Amino acid sequence: MRHYIKQNLLSPMRAVHLLFYKPQSDDHWVNHVVSAFSPPYSHCDIQFDDGIASSIYQNETVYLQRKSFSRLNYKRVSLTFTDDESARIREFCEKAHGSRVGFDLTGMICSYLPWGSRKPPDKTFCSRYIAEALKHSGRSEYRSLESSRATPSGLHNMLSSSNKSFIDVSEARMKRIVAPGNSP
Repeated sequence: MRHYIKQNLLSPMRAVHLLFYKPQSDDHWVNHVVSAFSPPYSHCDIQFDDGIASSIYQNETVYLQRKSFSRLNYKRVSLTFTDDESARIREFCEKAHGSRVGFDLTGMICSYLPWGSRKPPDKTFCSRYIAEALKHSGRSEYRSLESSRATPSGLHNMLSSSNKSFIDVSEARMKRIVAPGNSP
């Protein structure tokens, strides 16, 4: 443990934000079904400190673009990574976006089952995608993530119960996440 702490104190650190969405009453019914099986979240995204975000939505491919997350129903968990770890996460997201990885509806449904889902290389769903991105950081605490069984709420709970430090911003306090250089 001492080596890990020493390494991180000497390395430049970057924030990587995970955003968890809690559906509103007027949201699409699929969001409510997802959050009913594993409350309260129905979706998650990842955002880098330059404001570029990545995830996947139903019937779409992985996106990688600047995003503000201005809706109030997002809860942000900010994790710190070394430059190298953050770069590995970003490379994973860029590769998935460039490969046009599609949405895996069957995998998402099976993630709620005890045995989880399969992992086709050309398909994913939001929480599996975010869990895989964290695994690509190379950090030991994320290597054992069962990405095929990840749900947005399960991923949030795992991060909240870990002994690692993070910043948890509740939806009531978060009006808008603004990337450096953007005006509110």
